[in-house]
Amino acid sequence: MPPSLTGTVGPDGRPTIAIRVAGYPEPLAWIIDTGFNGKIWVPDHLAEGPGFESFGSEYVTLADGSVIAARVATATVDWFGRNKAVSVIVGGTGEALLGTGMLVGCRLEVEFVEGTVRIDQVLSG
Repeated sequence: MPPSLTGTVGPDGRPTIAIRVAGYPEPLAWIIDTGFNGKIWVPDHLAEGPGFESFGSEYVTLADGSVIAARVATATVDWFGRNKAVSVIVGGTGEALLGTGMLVGCRLEVEFVEGTVRIDQVLSG
C-alpha cells in the first residue's frame, strides 16, 4: 500500500492537512487549494519564523487575475516521511496553502460527508 497523509475537512468546508516544516516544533495546518498551482504559499507571519529562508521575489498571478510581487523562500517539509525541500511563495495575511504543485504524483481524496482528507503517494517525487 502506498504511503498516505491524512487530514480533515473543517466546519468551513475547507480540506486541511498538518505538515511539519523543519524548524517548527509542531506541524503547521495547510489548506489544500486545488486552484493554486504552486507548491506552498505562506502568509508573512509564518515566513518570519524558523524554517523559511527567503532568497528573492517573483511576480505571481492571483485567482482574480491581478499580478503581485511576492517573496520567494525555501523550506524543508516532511512529505510522506521524507524531508523535501520546496519553494515557497510568501505574502499576505491569510492562511498557509498547499497547492497542486505538491500533489504531483499523488491522489487526493476529500470526503465531505465523513470530513476526511487523504493524500496517497502514487509516484515518488
